[in-house]
Amino acid sequence: MTKLQTWWKGLPRRDQRLLAVWLAAMAVAALAWCWQALGSAQERLQGRLQLEQQALGAMRAQAEELQQLKQRTTASNSAMGVNALALTDSMPKYELRPDMLQPTGDAAQVSLQGRVPFDKWVDWLAFVQKDMHLVLRTAKVSRFELPGLVEMQATLELRKD
Repeated sequence: MTKLQTWWKGLPRRDQRLLAVWLAAMAVAALAWCWQALGSAQERLQGRLQLEQQALGAMRAQAEELQQLKQRTTASNSAMGVNALALTDSMPKYELRPDMLQPTGDAAQVSLQGRVPFDKWVDWLAFVQKDMHLVLRTAKVSRFELPGLVEMQATLELRKD
C-alpha cells in the first residue's frame, strides 16, 4: 500500500486528475454495462415468463376440458349402464388387464375373456359386485397349464334392484 501511495504522490497533479477521471469513467462504463446486461436478462426472463404463463393457461384450459369430458363420459356411462372407465381402472389392482374387456351390444352388460389368476379374478368379481353393482350373468372357466391360472369367459351385467 505504501508503494501505491508513494507512486501516487510522485505523479504530477495533472496526471493524478487525469487518472482519477479515467478511473471514474471506467467505473461508470462498467456500471452501465452491468446495468444493460441486467436489463436485457430481465427482458428475456419477462418474455419467458409470459410464454410460460400462456402455456400454463393452455394447460389449465385443456385440463378443464378433460375434466368435463371425463365427467360427461362417466355420467353417460352411468346413465347408460356399466361404467367402463371405473371398471377398467379397477382391474390392474387385481392383476387383470383392461384389454380383457369386450364390448357387448347391451349397455348394461360387459364381457371379459382371457387368462387370469383365479384368486385375483374372484377377488375382482367380489369387488365389482359389491361396489359397482354388477352381477355375474354367465361364466365359463377352464383350467390352464400353469397352476393358479384359468382361461375364462364371463359376462357381467348391472344388478336389477
